[in-house]
Amino acid sequence: MIMMGISLLFLATVSKGQQTIIPSVRLLTPDFSNVNSSTLLDGHEMVILIFWKTSDKKCCCHISSMIEAKEQMLQGQNVKIIGICSGEGGNVCHVKPFVAGRDWDIGVYIDTNDDLKRAMGIPGTPYTIVFDENGKVVCQYNGYCIGSEELICEKLQVHLAMK
Repeated sequence: MIMMGISLLFLATVSKGQQTIIPSVRLLTPDFSNVNSSTLLDGHEMVILIFWKTSDKKCCCHISSMIEAKEQMLQGQNVKIIGICSGEGGNVCHVKPFVAGRDWDIGVYIDTNDDLKRAMGIPGTPYTIVFDENGKVVCQYNGYCIGSEELICEKLQVHLAMK
């Protein structure tokens, strides 16, 4: 119960009118293709954007928990998860097998020099930002606590119900 209360403190709802445009930064796919970060939000679906590191167990637990919670709580909703792998530097070759080994069915991009993370002012990993279909921030969550994924999905359910 205390952990849920603490995690609520970290869940920051952003005002409805705030729009976040993702800065234009070069990202890599796990197959080493270049992608511009400004194309991540397509205007057709809500996006759960998670900054993470392969070397951080909490990041990996958070993504796995978020995928599971999305499947259980948001089944049939127009919501996708995108993972931005940061802090990999020159060691990007292991990201593809890492993701495949966990059977994560999400979009994964690599922020090789943490340029996107810096441009968006992300303090650390894991860090989650939820965008609505129009690119407006619905909520942000810093860190990982068991149950945080349910709080994020509940926030999404409330947002979807208001439509």
